[in-house]
Amino acid sequence: MIVVRLMGGLGNQMFQYALGRRLALKRNVPLILDLTWFGVQKKRMYELGQFNIQAQIANPFVIEQISPFSHHNLVRGGYCWIANNLPFCDGHIFREQKDGNFDPKVFESKNLCFLEGYWQSEKYFKPIEDQIRADFTLKRPLSLDDQRLVEEMRNNPNSVSVHVRRGDYVSDLSVIQRHYICTPDYYLETMRWVNQKLGRDVYYYIFSDDPDWCCSGLDYPSQYKIVSTKERSSVQELILMSNCRHAIISNSSFSWWGAWLINDPQKTVVYPKKWFNNLNVPDIPPENWFAYQHNPIKDWEYIDIPYAKSRYKATYGYELDLENPQTFSEKIQWLKIFDRKPMYTSLADKFSVRNYIAEKIGGEYLTKLFGVYKKTSEIEWDMLPAKFVLKGTHGSGWVIRCEKKDPLNIQRYCQQMDGWLEKNYFYFGREWVFKDILPRVICEEYLEADKNLRVLEYQFFCFNGKPKYIQLYGDRNIEHKREFFDLDWKKLGFSFQNYPRPHNLGKMINIVQKLSLSIPFIRVDLNSIGERLVLKKFVFYPEAGFEVFYPPDLDKVFGDDLILPC
Repeated sequence: MIVVRLMGGLGNQMFQYALGRRLALKRNVPLILDLTWFGVQKKRMYELGQFNIQAQIANPFVIEQISPFSHHNLVRGGYCWIANNLPFCDGHIFREQKDGNFDPKVFESKNLCFLEGYWQSEKYFKPIEDQIRADFTLKRPLSLDDQRLVEEMRNNPNSVSVHVRRGDYVSDLSVIQRHYICTPDYYLETMRWVNQKLGRDVYYYIFSDDPDWCCSGLDYPSQYKIVSTKERSSVQELILMSNCRHAIISNSSFSWWGAWLINDPQKTVVYPKKWFNNLNVPDIPPENWFAYQHNPIKDWEYIDIPYAKSRYKATYGYELDLENPQTFSEKIQWLKIFDRKPMYTSLADKFSVRNYIAEKIGGEYLTKLFGVYKKTSEIEWDMLPAKFVLKGTHGSGWVIRCEKKDPLNIQRYCQQMDGWLEKNYFYFGREWVFKDILPRVICEEYLEADKNLRVLEYQFFCFNGKPKYIQLYGDRNIEHKREFFDLDWKKLGFSFQNYPRPHNLGKMINIVQKLSLSIPFIRVDLNSIGERLVLKKFVFYPEAGFEVFYPPDLDKVFGDDLILPC
């Protein structure tokens, strides 16, 4: 038998069923649906039962025998690896690859097979396309009103469904980090493009999980009708979408199926060129669909501002005021959204900033550079010293401190760095300064103090070109405690322990003064090891602008010192 673990919303369930259906038909064995995922969360529910599908619902006890630890993701991941990789195991569990692209190896799976993944590609079931279309028909007919709407859609050769996905795409921070958001400009531009392609009498039928927003949040270049209501099920909405002759979709599996089920070889389907923020998935769209990249010039208004407001409320418990910002955290969000000078990007790039530092204060304040790489295959490991540090130039926190060069470590480092190089750090916190940095890895010297010394990190908060406060980190190799001081080395707020005034504090302040320019705010980080000072990086938005201060009143104190540009 073929057992498929269902998870996610309706569109994901349909992809999972479609692959299982093909394998079951190919092997002439029953298809079993595992619904245990729906019992451990409350956001989604099983919805395929409204279709004429050909499958049985699994007994949870049977599932626990076939695929244990269904409710424990971490333990489950280890079990699945063992079940598929150790020679004495039968390898009956087949999990989708992390990149989500089409994997033909799934067709080599055994007759007793447990499938786990999303399987978002037509390639998994294209040979049984007609069967899948038959399976995804309704058990019960639509209402009389909806039947009349279907007739209207079918009779217009230029009827176009437009699916606007909002919901968790604009409210759930974890979803926003993963999924690209289709903006009003995307929908307006694609509708204009479809108008030109189809010609006269184009009529748009608007489907959305937020129909009220569609009434005021979008402009329409032709006649349109808001179709979605709360009275219909998701399955009924999907069937209505599939009765239009053409489609403009969002980056949603639900949207994908609404377009795919349009049974017209002459249909035009437009989809957003970017589906996920940090993942390339070329196998999701069928070959005859049209990718569209809208002009992103106003994305900051449609995405960055709502994201900042949502995350700010989740972090601090009160609303973000961009009209009259008072606190440091509010003003940093204002700067992140409205102050976008191109030079900031070169200062945020951990490789290109070295030139700026060398020109301003001299190369002796930089770490030794052993190499810069666009791919991990370029690294000549034998040529590197015994200890070194690897950093991603296009993000924050991407650091590997290598103390031992053995093959296992190198393999792990390469996997980690490949992950960095595939990602755009911008999407983790909407810090625009990282968006256009060329992804690279640099290899620098490992900063290490003698026995009687420590590697201390000083972070200078600079306002309009002048250093004002210092945040001290203890030795990062030992502790992560932080203290705040003013430039006279007076403590601000609660103290963990006593740190003596640095003997070279005046020199540090002088260096930072030369580097901080007249930028409204920048943080200059440097290391002090004995007599040596080393510049680490510039930071425009600490913690992406969501740093929580202890004590909290420092947020207002720092905010008073930050004067925003007019």
